[in-house]
Amino acid sequence: MKRILCLLTMICLTLTACGRGESDNDNNNTDIQSVSLDFTCTTSYSDSGMVYQNESGILHFYDLASGYDTALCSKANCKHEGVIAANPKPTCDGYVEGSCYSPAIYGDDLYFLYTPDKKESSYADLSTKVLCKADKDGTNRSEIARLDNAQTISASAYSGHYYACAYYNSFDDNGQSLDKRVCKLSVIDLDSGRICTTPSYENTQGIINKICFDGESVVFAYTYTTEDIDLSKQNDSDYDEYLKGIIKTELIRFNFAGGEAENICTLDSSITDIGFGYALTDEDETSLISLSDGSRKILDSQYSPYLITDKGVLVYSKDDYSLALFDISSDKMTKLGIKDKNTSIAAITDSYVYMYYSVGKDTFLGFVEKAALLSGKECELTKIKAV
Repeated sequence: MKRILCLLTMICLTLTACGRGESDNDNNNTDIQSVSLDFTCTTSYSDSGMVYQNESGILHFYDLASGYDTALCSKANCKHEGVIAANPKPTCDGYVEGSCYSPAIYGDDLYFLYTPDKKESSYADLSTKVLCKADKDGTNRSEIARLDNAQTISASAYSGHYYACAYYNSFDDNGQSLDKRVCKLSVIDLDSGRICTTPSYENTQGIINKICFDGESVVFAYTYTTEDIDLSKQNDSDYDEYLKGIIKTELIRFNFAGGEAENICTLDSSITDIGFGYALTDEDETSLISLSDGSRKILDSQYSPYLITDKGVLVYSKDDYSLALFDISSDKMTKLGIKDKNTSIAAITDSYVYMYYSVGKDTFLGFVEKAALLSGKECELTKIKAV
C-alpha cells in the first residue's frame, strides 16, 4: 500500500487533480445545492446527479432519481452532434468548443470553463480560459470572466457565489518549455465577474492540486519537487524514500477579499485532502492539520489517509485496504462495509458517495447513500454506467 501511495503522489505532481467547495463555512446560501468535482475537473456531482461533457463535446446531465441521461439542449429533434465533416459548426445547445472544465448545474444555472477554439491555433491561444453561465438547457450563454494566462487547469471548486480555479503554465507563447512551472489560483465572483488572483508560485513539477473554501478564504496545497524526478530510479528498492525526499507541499491560505496569501505550514509530503477545517497528510504519520492554527492531530498508524468528510476522516486499513471512518471529536474509528470490491471514491455530495468499482475486467460508476455508508452499515452500490 505504501508503494501505491508513493506512486500516486508522483502522478499527482504531473497530472491534474481537483479541489472541492466543502468547508465548515461553506454554502451560506442554503438554497444552493453543493457540487463536488472529480480529480480531472471535467465532471461535477451533486445530490441531483452529474454533469459531464461527452466525447463529442456535448454537455450531459445524468439524473440520479430517474436514471435518465440527457443532453443539455432545448432543441427538439436535435441530434446532439459535435464537430464532424457533415457538421462543422454544431448548433446543439449543449456543445462546448475546446477543452471544457468544471461543468456544473449550480444554483439554478449551468456553469462551465472552456478554452475558446481560435482559428490562429497559436500556443498563446491555449492560455485563454472563459467562465460561462447559461440556462440549464444550454441556452442564453454569457461570459462571466476570462483568464488570459491559464494553460492547464489543475483544481477547481464552487462555493456560495464564488468559483475557484487553480492552473499552471509549462510553456511560453512560442511553445518553448519553461524551466519551472508557474502556478496560480484565481477566485471569480459568479455575480460580478470580479477576479482575484494569487501571486505566482514557480518550482519544479509544481501543481496546486487540492483546494477548498474556508469562509472568505481559499486554502490550497501547492506541491512541488526540489529536483526533476529521476524516472530511472523507479525499480530501485529505495525509490519510495527517494520520492519522499524530494517532495514539498506548502499549505497556503488566500484571502480573496483582500488579496493576501499566507503560508500555514510547509510539509515534506503531499496533501491527501483539504476540507472542513483540516488538511490530511501522511508526512511522517497520518495526521490532520488544523487550517486555523497549523496544529496537528495524529491518527492511528494502522491506517493511511484518504478523504475528509463532514462526518470525519475516511482512511484505508494498511492490512486489508478496507475503508474506515475516524471521528475527529471522539477519536473513534468505525470500519465501513461495502459489498462491491476494488472501489475508489469519485466524489462525495451532501447525501451520496459516488464510487468506481470493478467487476472482473469491467469498471463501473455507482453510488451509495452517504449516511448509510458512514454509519458502518454494509452497503451495495447502485450502478450508474460502465466507464
